[in-house]
Amino acid sequence: MDNPADKPPLTEPIMVQCLFCTGVEVQHTEFFTRLIGWVELPAPGYDFGERRVMARLVMPPNVARALSRDLRRSIAKGEH
Repeated sequence: MDNPADKPPLTEPIMVQCLFCTGVEVQHTEFFTRLIGWVELPAPGYDFGERRVMARLVMPPNVARALSRDLRRSIAKGEH
């Protein structure tokens, strides 16, 4: 399904929020890859901040590899 014409249309029957993250952790196993996105926030009254989890995205390894490839290509082309 690398050909865009072979892919079904992308639909959004329920509005999905776009979440902003200032950092991402990658956890990879043999069966899945998990991306954990967070936002760094100050912790009021303390000398340190916190990383608050905003999103988790889990995908099979082949999808993670395709995501990595597509990100590298689009950044290299200046598509950001």
